[in-house]
Amino acid sequence: MRAVFIIFQRAIVWDYYRKNVLFLLVIVLFAFGFLSGQEHQTIVKQALNSPKLLVYTGFLWLLHGVKTYLFILRSLGQPEFRFLFHLRLLNLWQRLVLWGYVSFMLSQLTFLYAIFMVVIGFILGKLMSVVFILSSQLFVMFLGVFIYERRIRQTPEAKAIFSFSFPQFFKFRLPAVLFYHKYLLYKEPILLLLTKFFSIFSVLFMVWLFPTDEYDHRLFSIAAVIIAVSHLRICSQYVYFHNSHLAVFNNLPLGFWYKSIMLVIGYFILLLPEIYLFMVRAQPLVSLSYAFAWLIFVISLVVFIHGFQYLQTLSDDSKMQYFFFGFVFVLLLVMYKVPLFLLSSFFFLCGFGLLKKLENDYEPVQ
Repeated sequence: MRAVFIIFQRAIVWDYYRKNVLFLLVIVLFAFGFLSGQEHQTIVKQALNSPKLLVYTGFLWLLHGVKTYLFILRSLGQPEFRFLFHLRLLNLWQRLVLWGYVSFMLSQLTFLYAIFMVVIGFILGKLMSVVFILSSQLFVMFLGVFIYERRIRQTPEAKAIFSFSFPQFFKFRLPAVLFYHKYLLYKEPILLLLTKFFSIFSVLFMVWLFPTDEYDHRLFSIAAVIIAVSHLRICSQYVYFHNSHLAVFNNLPLGFWYKSIMLVIGYFILLLPEIYLFMVRAQPLVSLSYAFAWLIFVISLVVFIHGFQYLQTLSDDSKMQYFFFGFVFVLLLVMYKVPLFLLSSFFFLCGFGLLKKLENDYEPVQ
């Protein structure tokens, strides 16, 4: 049994943290880069005294749980992970214990903070809040165990479908620039929901944090970097969708700059919720010129990530390493007050350069 635990730890747990290192870095940046220990205690005390905030906290934990559920379900659907279905040779209780261990290990990001909240709750005598916190954590873990056990009882060839269809009267013709948005809404709604939730939360958090201390506009520039990084998966799906479902576009007599403008418009539409919230909520805090520079900066980062996806000479693991170090490097440039227009010009130049050089030779991996 110990050998089975080691196999699942290396095949699933380590693989999850390795592939989500950027996400974890952003969370650590939120938790320890912007908030002091005293501010964490203040937030936790407010949550313990407010049932509404506790419910929001539980919802955040559930969203993180959904992220881990999707990762495991997608992993189990890949050919290289089919050997994990031999888990059915174990009896039910052994499988439940194993899935409980996996679910617990993947919940460490929220579980450790929940323990911090529980300790403060006991000190303040908020027993009902403590019960809710522990119940929320157990619910997320047990729900994961149920989902994983249900999947493992199916055949390895069975595919987990996370899509839905609208009624016929909702269907209408769309311009080509909106094809990918329709694809996300129909075929990848959970990916779209999780990405937008985290991205919008980043904007609102920075806007809330800005007046509380001696922060300058670099805080919003960091938010722009976080928004771009949170769309990493959506950018890779954009490349896959364009070259798998719209491959005929590459053979149409469309100029490079026409396709580039369509790409920028597509990402602009995709980022409209974040842009709108920033323009509305941060309007009293920033000038119009900075708001425009911020908008260009966000789009340039996303375009660069899009173009970088066409590098087929790099494996997915290598790309994640480059993204990790690139994320840290861009944060340093922002902290040293490198002008946003200069950074935007660089990322647009690199993104469009990669797109022009590699797009026609790109072959999507099936």
